[in-house]
Amino acid sequence: MRHPVPQLRKTAKCCQSPKNANRLRKSQRCLGAKRPNGAMSDRLLYAALLAGVVIAAALIGKAAYDYRRYRILNDEGRIASATVRRLQPAHNRLGREGRWLLHYSFQTPANERIDAAVGLWRRQAEQLRVGQRIDVVYAPNDPSMTALNPGQAWAIVVADEWLLIPYLAALMVLAWNALERRRGRRT
Repeated sequence: MRHPVPQLRKTAKCCQSPKNANRLRKSQRCLGAKRPNGAMSDRLLYAALLAGVVIAAALIGKAAYDYRRYRILNDEGRIASATVRRLQPAHNRLGREGRWLLHYSFQTPANERIDAAVGLWRRQAEQLRVGQRIDVVYAPNDPSMTALNPGQAWAIVVADEWLLIPYLAALMVLAWNALERRRGRRT
Protein backbone atom coordinates (compact mmCIF):
# COMPACT_ATOMS: atom_id res chain seq x y z
CA MET A 1 0.00 0.00 0.00
CA ARG A 2 1.48 3.32 -1.03
CA HIS A 3 1.15 6.23 1.31
CA PRO A 4 -0.09 9.45 -0.24
CA VAL A 5 2.45 12.23 -0.53
CA PRO A 6 1.49 14.98 1.92
CA GLN A 7 0.51 18.24 0.28
CA LEU A 8 2.59 21.13 1.48
CA ARG A 9 0.71 24.07 2.91
CA LYS A 10 1.74 27.25 1.14
CA THR A 11 0.19 29.64 3.61
CA ALA A 12 2.32 28.99 6.66
CA LYS A 13 3.57 32.27 8.15
CA CYS A 14 7.08 31.09 8.94
CA CYS A 15 7.61 30.20 5.28
CA GLN A 16 6.60 33.54 3.82
CA SER A 17 9.61 35.49 5.04
CA PRO A 18 12.48 33.38 6.36
CA LYS A 19 15.13 35.53 8.05
CA ASN A 20 18.18 33.31 8.46
CA ALA A 21 20.61 31.38 6.28
CA ASN A 22 18.84 28.07 6.93
CA ARG A 23 15.58 29.29 5.44
CA LEU A 24 15.19 26.42 3.00
CA ARG A 25 15.54 23.81 5.73
CA LYS A 26 13.29 25.73 8.12
CA SER A 27 10.68 26.37 5.48
CA GLN A 28 10.62 22.71 4.52
CA ARG A 29 10.26 21.77 8.18
CA CYS A 30 7.52 24.37 8.54
CA LEU A 31 5.63 22.94 5.59
CA GLY A 32 5.86 19.43 7.00
CA ALA A 33 8.30 17.95 4.47
CA LYS A 34 10.36 15.01 5.69
CA ARG A 35 13.75 13.79 4.63
CA PRO A 36 13.46 10.57 2.62
CA ASN A 37 14.87 7.55 4.44
CA GLY A 38 16.32 9.76 7.16
CA ALA A 39 16.12 7.15 9.89
CA MET A 40 17.62 4.44 7.69
CA SER A 41 20.52 6.61 6.51
CA ASP A 42 21.19 7.57 10.14
CA ARG A 43 21.27 3.91 11.14
CA LEU A 44 23.70 3.13 8.33
CA LEU A 45 25.88 6.08 9.32
CA TYR A 46 25.98 4.96 12.96
CA ALA A 47 26.67 1.35 11.94
CA ALA A 48 29.54 2.50 9.71
CA LEU A 49 30.83 4.67 12.55
CA LEU A 50 30.69 1.77 15.01
CA ALA A 51 32.40 -0.60 12.56
CA GLY A 52 35.02 2.07 11.92
CA VAL A 53 35.74 2.42 15.63
CA VAL A 54 36.16 -1.35 16.01
CA ILE A 55 38.49 -1.58 13.00
CA ALA A 56 40.47 1.46 14.16
CA ALA A 57 40.90 -0.13 17.60
CA ALA A 58 42.20 -3.31 15.95
CA LEU A 59 44.65 -1.35 13.78
CA ILE A 60 45.86 0.64 16.79
CA GLY A 61 46.34 -2.60 18.72
CA LYS A 62 48.34 -4.10 15.83
CA ALA A 63 50.49 -0.97 15.56
CA ALA A 64 51.13 -1.06 19.33
CA TYR A 65 52.10 -4.74 19.12
CA ASP A 66 54.46 -4.08 16.21
CA TYR A 67 56.00 -1.09 18.01
CA ARG A 68 56.55 -3.21 21.13
CA ARG A 69 58.19 -5.86 18.95
CA TYR A 70 60.42 -3.24 17.33
CA ARG A 71 61.47 -1.87 20.75
CA ILE A 72 62.37 -5.36 21.99
CA LEU A 73 64.38 -6.21 18.87
CA ASN A 74 66.08 -2.81 18.87
CA ASP A 75 66.89 -2.65 22.60
CA GLU A 76 67.47 -6.29 23.58
CA GLY A 77 68.00 -8.01 20.23
CA ARG A 78 70.82 -10.47 19.69
CA ILE A 79 72.43 -11.11 16.33
CA ALA A 80 72.59 -14.65 15.00
CA SER A 81 73.91 -16.13 11.79
CA ALA A 82 71.06 -17.74 9.86
CA THR A 83 70.89 -19.89 6.74
CA VAL A 84 68.51 -19.07 3.89
CA ARG A 85 66.29 -22.13 3.44
CA ARG A 86 63.87 -20.99 0.75
CA LEU A 87 62.91 -17.94 -1.30
CA GLN A 88 59.47 -17.80 -2.86
CA PRO A 89 57.13 -15.18 -4.29
CA ALA A 90 54.52 -14.15 -1.75
CA HIS A 91 50.90 -14.97 -2.52
CA ASN A 92 49.18 -11.70 -3.30
CA ARG A 93 45.41 -11.56 -3.63
CA LEU A 94 45.60 -8.47 -5.82
CA GLY A 95 47.83 -10.22 -8.33
CA ARG A 96 50.67 -7.74 -8.02
CA GLU A 97 54.22 -8.94 -8.00
CA GLY A 98 56.98 -7.61 -5.84
CA ARG A 99 56.86 -9.25 -2.42
CA TRP A 100 58.86 -12.36 -1.64
CA LEU A 101 59.04 -14.63 1.40
CA LEU A 102 62.43 -15.46 2.85
CA HIS A 103 62.49 -18.62 4.98
CA TYR A 104 65.55 -18.99 7.16
CA SER A 105 66.73 -20.87 10.23
CA PHE A 106 69.27 -20.20 12.94
CA GLN A 107 70.45 -21.68 16.19
CA THR A 108 70.40 -19.85 19.53
CA PRO A 109 73.21 -20.13 22.09
CA ALA A 110 70.94 -22.58 23.96
CA ASN A 111 71.10 -24.88 20.86
CA GLU A 112 67.47 -24.21 19.98
CA ARG A 113 66.77 -24.25 16.24
CA ILE A 114 64.44 -21.47 15.10
CA ASP A 115 62.70 -21.45 11.71
CA ALA A 116 61.29 -18.10 10.62
CA ALA A 117 60.05 -16.24 7.56
CA VAL A 118 59.94 -12.57 6.63
CA GLY A 119 58.61 -10.62 3.68
CA LEU A 120 61.01 -8.88 1.34
CA TRP A 121 60.85 -6.70 -1.72
CA ARG A 122 61.97 -8.27 -4.97
CA ARG A 123 65.24 -6.31 -5.16
CA GLN A 124 66.19 -7.52 -1.66
CA ALA A 125 65.30 -11.10 -2.54
CA GLU A 126 67.41 -10.96 -5.71
CA GLN A 127 70.51 -10.44 -3.55
CA LEU A 128 69.96 -13.66 -1.60
CA ARG A 129 70.51 -17.32 -2.52
CA VAL A 130 69.41 -20.56 -0.86
CA GLY A 131 72.14 -21.76 1.51
CA GLN A 132 73.57 -18.25 1.96
CA ARG A 133 74.47 -17.10 5.49
CA ILE A 134 72.77 -13.92 6.68
CA ASP A 135 72.67 -12.05 9.98
CA VAL A 136 69.31 -11.79 11.73
CA VAL A 137 68.27 -10.23 15.01
CA TYR A 138 66.13 -12.09 17.54
CA ALA A 139 64.71 -11.44 21.00
CA PRO A 140 66.60 -13.44 23.66
CA ASN A 141 63.44 -14.02 25.75
CA ASP A 142 61.43 -15.16 22.70
CA PRO A 143 63.74 -16.38 19.91
CA SER A 144 60.78 -16.85 17.56
CA MET A 145 60.52 -13.03 17.41
CA THR A 146 62.99 -12.29 14.61
CA ALA A 147 63.72 -9.79 11.86
CA LEU A 148 66.51 -9.26 9.38
CA ASN A 149 67.37 -6.13 11.35
CA PRO A 150 65.61 -3.69 13.69
CA GLY A 151 65.00 -1.41 10.71
CA GLN A 152 62.80 -4.08 9.14
CA ALA A 153 60.76 -4.28 12.35
CA TRP A 154 60.40 -0.48 12.26
CA ALA A 155 59.23 -0.66 8.63
CA ILE A 156 56.37 -2.93 9.76
CA VAL A 157 55.32 -0.34 12.36
CA VAL A 158 55.40 2.46 9.78
CA ALA A 159 53.43 0.37 7.26
CA ASP A 160 50.66 -0.18 9.83
CA GLU A 161 50.53 3.51 10.69
CA TRP A 162 50.41 4.36 6.99
CA LEU A 163 47.15 2.42 6.89
CA LEU A 164 45.93 3.73 10.21
CA ILE A 165 46.23 7.48 9.62
CA PRO A 166 43.96 7.73 6.54
CA TYR A 167 41.54 5.31 8.16
CA LEU A 168 41.31 7.48 11.28
CA ALA A 169 40.79 10.55 9.08
CA ALA A 170 37.85 8.85 7.35
CA LEU A 171 36.48 7.86 10.75
CA MET A 172 36.69 11.48 11.90
CA VAL A 173 34.71 12.59 8.83
CA LEU A 174 32.02 10.00 9.62
CA ALA A 175 31.87 11.18 13.24
CA TRP A 176 31.65 14.82 12.15
CA ASN A 177 28.83 13.94 9.75
CA ALA A 178 26.93 12.14 12.53
CA LEU A 179 27.36 15.09 14.89
CA GLU A 180 26.18 17.55 12.25
CA ARG A 181 23.08 15.46 11.61
CA ARG A 182 22.28 15.41 15.32
CA ARG A 183 22.88 19.13 15.62
CA GLY A 184 20.63 19.75 12.58
CA ARG A 185 17.74 17.92 14.23
CA ARG A 186 18.00 19.90 17.45
CA THR A 187 17.63 23.29 15.78
